[in-house]
Amino acid sequence: MQDSNKTKENKKAILKSTALLGGSSFINILIGMIKTKIVALLLGPSGVGFMGVISSLQQIVTTVTGLGLNTSGVRQIAHATASNDEKKVALTVKSLRITVWATGALGLLFMVFSARLLSQLSFKTEEYSVPIAVLGLAVLFSAISSGQTCVLQGFRRIKDVAKISVIGAINGTIIGLPCYYFWGQNGIVPSMVLASLASLATSWWYVKKIQLVEVPISYPVIKKEAEKIIKLGLPLMLSAFVTTAVSYITRVFLSREAGLDAVGQYQAAFALAGVLVNFVLTAMGTDYYPRLTAVANDNHKMNEEVNSQTEIALLLAVPAITATIVFMPFVISLFYSSRFDGAIPILRWAVFGILGRVISWPLAYIILAKAKGGLFLFTEFISGIVNVLALIICYKYLGLAGSGLAFALLYIWYTGLMLIVAKKISRFYWNKQNIALIIISLLVVTSLSIFQIFSIVYLVKYILGIILLIGISYIYIKRLFTISGISLKILNDKIIRS
Repeated sequence: MQDSNKTKENKKAILKSTALLGGSSFINILIGMIKTKIVALLLGPSGVGFMGVISSLQQIVTTVTGLGLNTSGVRQIAHATASNDEKKVALTVKSLRITVWATGALGLLFMVFSARLLSQLSFKTEEYSVPIAVLGLAVLFSAISSGQTCVLQGFRRIKDVAKISVIGAINGTIIGLPCYYFWGQNGIVPSMVLASLASLATSWWYVKKIQLVEVPISYPVIKKEAEKIIKLGLPLMLSAFVTTAVSYITRVFLSREAGLDAVGQYQAAFALAGVLVNFVLTAMGTDYYPRLTAVANDNHKMNEEVNSQTEIALLLAVPAITATIVFMPFVISLFYSSRFDGAIPILRWAVFGILGRVISWPLAYIILAKAKGGLFLFTEFISGIVNVLALIICYKYLGLAGSGLAFALLYIWYTGLMLIVAKKISRFYWNKQNIALIIISLLVVTSLSIFQIFSIVYLVKYILGIILLIGISYIYIKRLFTISGISLKILNDKIIRS
């Protein structure tokens, strides 16, 4: 009975942090919906496609020059705070701050001096050399801001991380829309630079609230601490590089094969594929990863954490995925415009990949929590190759819709791979509840997708789809409250009192 209560408390804590981050994510969705709609109307598919390519380029440079510090930094700070050694904590934080300044400056210099080459690789012309060089400032600001967020995550300041996320979305919209309106496609890079600067200012403000003891800082000390962080971060950087490189290669491939309009359709589909489940995935990196790291030496406790996170993630995500399937054409039109109808066939396949991501990500964090950076790099590298090959083959036979199928096939592969690795390094296995939940979720998503594709009468399709959505949502949310020990009556009383 004690174990049952402990498990319920653990799941309640997971649900609380997910709800907190999910609330901020929901606000971001509303803000992003307004921004995306206006951008789609102002810039069209080609503008959205250009934004996708340039964003991927920034991300890949930020990843490489960042040396994995955004992940290894969280782990080192979390370990330092767990030791209750204030001097160690202060030393780790200050060393991280100096290191991210250095890596950010490296990224800026790389963008400036490689602008012509990057423009040629991305767009087959040197026309965009100046915007790419200016984008280096966004790389610098993002690196420093990432270091600040690492500090907040390491200290488990989840509320502050959520606030920064919301404020960043608001700032990005306020700054971006005038740039798009007055300068069109030429306003994309300035908006990205200004938004990253605003995000840096916000994160700096919240980190200032954390009190650190004064410790002497010298070059040898910084070098020693930085080496620890970089040693762990380097394999993670290479792993993240594979992911961002695949994203960049995908957009460049589609741009060269079908033009920027096709990239815009792809960008729209994948932005919407995860929009309703991003709150679950965000919570994994922000709260779940530090929590898993804390029990990394105890396989039993780690497996309990993974199973709890998987169950809650599915219970939250599947109703959102179901809603995406039911309202797909309406969602495309709402977020973008009728000019983006080409995203619908991509999105129909992509939802299966999103479900696979929700299932597999809790497993992947086991490797990170165990600090097995080399193994994580290997799994990401192999999966990256599978992704690119699947994209090329599926595009050849299915056209643009094949990019969605490639994404789904990737996560079938990735989930199987993570299961094998997790069993090997932590003796992990899904419990019976999760096995049943995964099977039911797959059946629901598959059945509803088939029905939406082959049903001829639109009115009947939507009515039955909505009925199934309501039924699934009720069952999953009821189960969510049951396993976390939250009483619906108590929750209702709290809402009324507030």
